[in-house]
Amino acid sequence: MEYTYEDVLEQCEKVKDLLKEAKNRRSLDRRNYLIALLYYEFGKTEEVIGKILNMKRETVTSAKFHPYQLLENNDSLFINNVKDFIELFPYDFPNHHSAKSSKKQTVINLYLEKDVTKKLRHYMAFKDISRIDMAVKDLVIKGLRLWEE
Repeated sequence: MEYTYEDVLEQCEKVKDLLKEAKNRRSLDRRNYLIALLYYEFGKTEEVIGKILNMKRETVTSAKFHPYQLLENNDSLFINNVKDFIELFPYDFPNHHSAKSSKKQTVINLYLEKDVTKKLRHYMAFKDISRIDMAVKDLVIKGLRLWEE
């Protein structure tokens, strides 16, 4: 089942309402799952996520790591608290604390002409992508899919 950014935003609003009532482990686990999803899957910045959830960027910085850590350690309480999100929004969160990451990444420095950068910014606005690296990655993946066909 595929999900959209808007689907995740809808759940963010529900979680914000829960957190207004009381801050408890269930609400915080659910919020952290959504934070990580917004950051890793949709490429939103910590500042944007903070505005969406009415929280400080510093809190977002630490919260985005929790889902990977808790899922990796099979934390049964966390899994129980977010099991509906895991089903609705499946995602394999990256491990930023392990030197032996199973997914090796390559960093590429890329210099673009002004007209290409301008087109890229228009693409980012159209697709509601806030980070240029995520926009380039999105275009490269789409281009490679087309090439493979």
